[in-house]
Amino acid sequence: EQLVTAARRLAASARFFRDGLRRVEEAAAYLTHPELSIPASYDELDTLRRQAVGMLGDVLGLAAGDRVGELTATVREFRSSYLAAYQEGHDRFYAAVSPADVDKVHAAPAYRALAALSSVGALAVPDDRVKLDRLLAAAVPAPCHRRVDVELGWKPRCSCGYELGRAAPAFDRDAAVALGQRGVQQYLSELARPEVAGRLEDAASDLEALGRVELAADLRRLVGLAGEEREPAEPGGSGSPGGDGGVAAVCSLLAGDLPEVLRDVLSGGQLIVTRDLADLREDLIGRRYPKRRLLEVVNAWLDQGGDLPGAGFVEVVDSADVAGPGAGGRAAGSPVGTAKAPGGVPAGRPGGGGRETVGSGTVAVLAERFPGIAAVLPPHQGADAFWLAAWWADRPNPPSWLPTSLLVDPQRVARASEAARSDLTALAELADLDGRVTSASALGSQVADALGLATRPAAAAAEVLASERLLRLPVRLALDGLARRVASDWTLAPKLRALADLPSRHALVAASEVVAAEHIAAAAAHLEALERSLPAASCRELAEELYPQHAAAVPELLSRAALASARGGSLVGPEAVDVVRDGAARLLAAAGAAFGEDADAGFPGCLPVWDVGARVVAPLLAAHGRVAVLLVDAMRADLWSLVLPRIVEALPGRPVGLRWAVVPEPTRTAESLAAMRAGRPVPAGSVSSHPDDDDVPFACLGYEAISLLHSDRDDRAAELRSLWTGGPPVSVAVATSVDERLHRTSVELAGLLDDAVAALGRRVVPSLTDIPASVPLVVTADHGFRENPHWGRGPEGRYTHGGTSLEECVVPVAVFAATE
Repeated sequence: EQLVTAARRLAASARFFRDGLRRVEEAAAYLTHPELSIPASYDELDTLRRQAVGMLGDVLGLAAGDRVGELTATVREFRSSYLAAYQEGHDRFYAAVSPADVDKVHAAPAYRALAALSSVGALAVPDDRVKLDRLLAAAVPAPCHRRVDVELGWKPRCSCGYELGRAAPAFDRDAAVALGQRGVQQYLSELARPEVAGRLEDAASDLEALGRVELAADLRRLVGLAGEEREPAEPGGSGSPGGDGGVAAVCSLLAGDLPEVLRDVLSGGQLIVTRDLADLREDLIGRRYPKRRLLEVVNAWLDQGGDLPGAGFVEVVDSADVAGPGAGGRAAGSPVGTAKAPGGVPAGRPGGGGRETVGSGTVAVLAERFPGIAAVLPPHQGADAFWLAAWWADRPNPPSWLPTSLLVDPQRVARASEAARSDLTALAELADLDGRVTSASALGSQVADALGLATRPAAAAAEVLASERLLRLPVRLALDGLARRVASDWTLAPKLRALADLPSRHALVAASEVVAAEHIAAAAAHLEALERSLPAASCRELAEELYPQHAAAVPELLSRAALASARGGSLVGPEAVDVVRDGAARLLAAAGAAFGEDADAGFPGCLPVWDVGARVVAPLLAAHGRVAVLLVDAMRADLWSLVLPRIVEALPGRPVGLRWAVVPEPTRTAESLAAMRAGRPVPAGSVSSHPDDDDVPFACLGYEAISLLHSDRDDRAAELRSLWTGGPPVSVAVATSVDERLHRTSVELAGLLDDAVAALGRRVVPSLTDIPASVPLVVTADHGFRENPHWGRGPEGRYTHGGTSLEECVVPVAVFAATE
């Protein structure tokens, strides 16, 4: 009978391991999930969970007695009750504030008036529409249309982030309306300022002259409302501009064309401007222009500052004396029209196509120092002619309007340009010309044709970088072409070295404009060295030399180049950076493929992560009796290169020795820490996915050891310093902020690295000074991370780890030696 009973228990246990173990593991993972939180008000639900967790402790006994169904029923009852409670709270949370509540605010006169005044764009107040929209957006959570039963089928929290027991949002409509009324009051106060009111009065007069009497009356009515005495806004108030009555009046006035008039006037434009035909005639008569250039000249005369409103009017006058045979126009002494352009400058001068020589700083410098050159300058566009002649020198196909006398002696013009660069006014005129020499302009096309970089070898682009002194466009064209060619031939990387002194010798280029190009040049140098050495590299050379010294730096450099080019003002565009990134990705993929073959062969010649204890830590323990270990979770080579200087600064005088270890797949924290603890390889899935304080690296060495997880959190600062000061022989601190950050961020790699370095520098590095001088420090990592190639096309994040790649598998092992 006992044998039969034992056989039945054994059979029941076998059936459990065959059929029921997976379901119990899933139930245990669900019941102990870190996102499963049950508020104190849900007593029955918490009791069910505790009962189910308690039964997990005796699951083998239940299996032997064929009673696993009791556990399954309890878990099923808990999950059913939890789903019902979560569904109810989830629905209540998202129904607390409806879009209809916000629509009522949008329909209120205060919001409509505030929106109309904000659209003007030329006024700024604290309580504007943006602030009100943010208040409304914060009050109404984004609706969740997911099926809660499906979401809770595999995790205890919906993907929207709702947590059981969270308080429902509250929406105060009166406070939102009051904020809108305050914003309207603030805008009216800005309109009541004397200088603004004066400009609006002038605009009203112009509108009357144009026959738009009703619009002029509305503008004067708005100015009158702005000048009235106002009291603090209260919901439901009336009478003053701050109350509902006054706001309704403002809203009514702004319902038509008045916001557009305000925008045109307050942004510096005029409703009626005057243009002198004489200025245009001097630029056109007797000259020949390509169609694009002619349009530029006319547009520069008509709207030289870009401030003429689309609804504005132009009064054309002619102040020139063109009387004579076959000529028509005003005689001398006719009234001279004056444009109402901002700043009192006549509207037709200076423009992009008709620039006066008189009063030019460049001409003044030349007249004083190089009178021979000043004498041959044209009466108009003298500064432009001189600077373009200085640039063209011996280049082919100069513009036809450049005097040939300026081009016959390029050396003299070059000396004059060097002298003129020292004058700030002349330099400003060169900068103005440079702003008009763009790829989209006719003059920019002539510059590009003169360079001819598209059909010339890379050496020509490098020569432009080395010799250019005046204009930005040649530098931009040369950098763009050279970057694209370097991306297909890394041996051309040395040709980018001319960037080093470009800002110091160029008249206009600032250091910030070549930052992206400098990063590309540095990345290209690393890639050239990698491409040269990769075919003959062994596994050890690839993991310990080529990757840390060259390949690891490339993604960071190109990430910083992308950020610099995206900020604007860069001489390298985002497209060129993308081309270099694609070329770099191909070479880095080849290095990764070679590393994958080495991984299949068992990383011959490399230091495996489980041998770090025996080869690195054990000799230090034998010599000093105690070792401090800082293990930074997910620190790869490029992050280490940024952290190293901070540690060296915190621990001056300590000699540093550096080695590199390899981590086999899967590169996860659990397996890596377990391998360090046991001193041998650990198969995937054989350990818990969440390491705890008992998972102490290097415990296999036979010394007392302790591990402080999450040592870089603020609440662990005292424990960390205590660990460094008087911990056991093996004192290990595990910093997890890098791994936690990379799993929840989607920023560019450069931003992720900078944030990680800042966090370590703020919390961990300062504590290293508490390590006694007689105790050596080992800094290492459990794995690295890589960018997910499928990011953006699925639920996975931008950064991940767990596979076989150089970024994930190669980690630093640095020893800061004891000094006593």
